[in-house]
Amino acid sequence: MNDTPDSDAPRLVSRRAVAKTAAWAAPAIALAAASPAHAASPAKDPAGVIGIDKSTYTLEPAGAYVGRITGTITPAAGGDVPANLVLTATVEDAAYFEVLAQPVLSDDRRTFEIIVHGLPTGARTGRVTISAANHANWVPAEAALEKDFPTTPPPVGTPTLVYDQFLFESPRGGTTTLTGKILVPEGTQLPEGDIALAAYSAIEGWEVVGGVTLVGNTFSFDVKQTQLVRHFGYFTIVWLAPNLGAEVKVPFARAYTWDGVN
Repeated sequence: MNDTPDSDAPRLVSRRAVAKTAAWAAPAIALAAASPAHAASPAKDPAGVIGIDKSTYTLEPAGAYVGRITGTITPAAGGDVPANLVLTATVEDAAYFEVLAQPVLSDDRRTFEIIVHGLPTGARTGRVTISAANHANWVPAEAALEKDFPTTPPPVGTPTLVYDQFLFESPRGGTTTLTGKILVPEGTQLPEGDIALAAYSAIEGWEVVGGVTLVGNTFSFDVKQTQLVRHFGYFTIVWLAPNLGAEVKVPFARAYTWDGVN
């Protein structure tokens, strides 16, 4: 990308931004449809079962192939979840998939969340396994991972919204700034007119604080965990500017937050 202004290059947007925000809202694109928890082959006389809420998780390009996986922790009848239970997530093909955040247990230790990432190239499918690192008699769980590669590229000259990180740590009770950039094709500049960016929280208990700030091609906005509902949140930023024409759709971008609790 050429960062040097060029008066002869076609322009894509002005430097002035119209900031719009929303608190919790449903995500524009969800992961795969919900299905019963999925566990691996049962162990003999298991002390409990680890389950994953979906059999397949689709990692989308708008989320930079990053996704949140959730699951359950169910002790055997009459048993309980060990106070020292540690869950570990591993991926089948570490060359094309990675775990960004190891399983974080809920406060009641009956559910967990993890964040995974698929590289935008290479193998399309993979698998993730969740096991009890220090309790071998718990039945592990596994799910399929699938990268949803785009079938058609965006129109020539379309800007792209990109966060600076896949996962931002946002300690409980504090405010964290999420940052990113508007990338434009080489040889072009931001278009004339207002740039209207809107940020949304897709997880209840996490909210956008204030508005979106745009300086040059860099955007930022503050977020905060307002309820102890989920350890991970995720935020969508979208382009609302009409100056590209109704036929040009700028893909939205997502980034995840984590309250730092293990």
